Amino acid sequence: MNMNPPSLQPFGEKPEDRPASPPYGKPVICPYLGLRGFTSLVVAYPSIGNACCRTRPPEPTSFEHQRAFCLGAYQGCPALRAGEDPAA
Repeated sequence: MNMNPPSLQPFGEKPEDRPASPPYGKPVICPYLGLRGFTSLVVAYPSIGNACCRTRPPEPTSFEHQRAFCLGAYQGCPALRAGEDPAA
C-alpha cells in the first residue's frame, strides 16, 4: 500500500503557468481547476477538494465531470464551450 500523501501540484497564479503536455504544449489539467481556498493548487485525480474556479466562489465539480473534462479533455467542457464569464 502506498503511504505517500495525495499528489498536490502547485501552480502559478495564471492559467498559462500550468504544466504542458508534450508534444503539443497544451495544458493537461484545466487552468480553472483548483482547490477551494487554495486555487493555485490542484489534486491531480478526481477529488472532493477540486473545484471550478471559473465561478466566484469556486464551485465543487463531480468526479464524473473531473474525469471527463477537468483532468484531460477540458477543452470540451460545457462551461468553457458556452463561454461563461469567469468573473460572473
